[in-house]
Amino acid sequence: MGKSKVTCAKCGGTNVQTAVWYAPNSSMVLDSFGSWNEKDTNWCEDCADHVLLIDEDVVVMRNAEE
Repeated sequence: MGKSKVTCAKCGGTNVQTAVWYAPNSSMVLDSFGSWNEKDTNWCEDCADHVLLIDEDVVVMRNAEE
C-alpha cells in the first residue's frame, strides 16, 4: 500500500495546504504550525476556504464499514 493522502474534510479534494514553521536559510520545515483539526491553519484550494484536514485512509475505512 502506498502513502495515504491528506484530504479536505469538506470536499474530499487533495489540493490542500497546512501552515508550517519554515527555516528559509536551511530550506527545512521545522514543525507544523497548527493541526488538521484547526481550520485557521489549513486551506483547500478547491473550496477556496479554511478547512479541516483528514487522512484519506480513514475515509476509505469508514466507507467500507457502512
